[in-house]
Amino acid sequence: AMAERRYQLAMNHEQNLIANLEEASQKAGELNSQLTHITNVKATLDQLRSRLDRLNISSANLTVGEKHQLFTEIVSPPKLESAPVSPKLSLVVVMSLFLGFVAACATIYVMDLLDDRFHSPDDLRSQLGVPILAMVQRLNPIGDRGIRSLHTYARANSPESEAFRTLRTALEFTGNGSRKLTISSTEPGDGKTTVLANLAVAYAQSGKRTLVIDGDMRRPGLTRLFHRNGQSGLASVLRDKRPILDSVIGAIQQTEMDNLHVLPAGPRPVNPVELLSSDRLSELLAWAETSYDQILIDAPPSLAVTDAAIIGRLVDGAILTVRPDRNRRKLVLRASEALTSLGCNLLGVVINSMQARSDEYGYAYGHGEYGHDDPIGSDFHNDHSYDEDSMPELVGSSVGRSRDRSSTRVRRRRAA
Repeated sequence: AMAERRYQLAMNHEQNLIANLEEASQKAGELNSQLTHITNVKATLDQLRSRLDRLNISSANLTVGEKHQLFTEIVSPPKLESAPVSPKLSLVVVMSLFLGFVAACATIYVMDLLDDRFHSPDDLRSQLGVPILAMVQRLNPIGDRGIRSLHTYARANSPESEAFRTLRTALEFTGNGSRKLTISSTEPGDGKTTVLANLAVAYAQSGKRTLVIDGDMRRPGLTRLFHRNGQSGLASVLRDKRPILDSVIGAIQQTEMDNLHVLPAGPRPVNPVELLSSDRLSELLAWAETSYDQILIDAPPSLAVTDAAIIGRLVDGAILTVRPDRNRRKLVLRASEALTSLGCNLLGVVINSMQARSDEYGYAYGHGEYGHDDPIGSDFHNDHSYDEDSMPELVGSSVGRSRDRSSTRVRRRRAA
């Protein structure tokens, strides 16, 4: 009975504790809710107090402004400076000059890299390491064909003809022997055929028995110039097995000049290199030396094929025709190396297609002063049979010259 009573008391105490716990939990929830509300109210109160402080400050300022009047005094009058404080004009001028100088140098450097042409005779001479034998200008057509279209023949007393005779004299005084010569170019259209034809007439006029050979069997411009198309010529002689003397009979032909003979290219061979590399060409030149005073061979462009180098090794000297207005520096250097590397004796350079000034027989160098007319490859007198290298109206020459450094011009010495 005692134990049951204690048990009953314990159960009652437990129920009281549970009831108290539930009541305490309920009060804790109510307190948390009240605490959150108090926190929000406090934040709102702080905002209101801050706004009240600002309003009090503004009100105090307004009150002071109404009760007291502020007085000001000019300590010193403002002064207008004679020069702006910024930017500094002297610094701007110095920086502008410096930047302009740098920009100009950079522009010149870039233009020099992009421009791969020769700018003066000295530039061409120093780059190639050979003399300039002649400077050739662009001429108006005479109005005839064949040998009569050459200035040295049709206008023997003209300044252009005298210039070619001066070129002839320059070659005679090279000191290396110039009985057998070949003329080549950098690329087609440089005027080598016309230079050779006028030079041949100049030699013939001096009383020398002259033989011109069209060694360009691929594009026989000299053959077309002398109207010897379809006739036997160099290819026939080189293929012939008979003695040279028998082969050249009928192949070498007389021109309208007594001392000038021409050996055309003949029928176009399949492989001109094989014919030129044979011993027959050496035999032909050896025979020609016994019969003629001067031998001139028109060779193909040295960059296109190796024919020019093969011919150049068998003659006394080679001449390279250059057109600065169209030939690039690298191509001219390669053309020169193509000849000299195989043992050719490069005597010098003929500068072709220069623009003559109206007031003097001279030439100008630099951008915009080269002749930029149609290339030598344009048709002559509407005759499409002419080769681009056989355009006689485009060539004149001057060797005697003095150089004006200020204008970089070259003038021909007037004939006495």
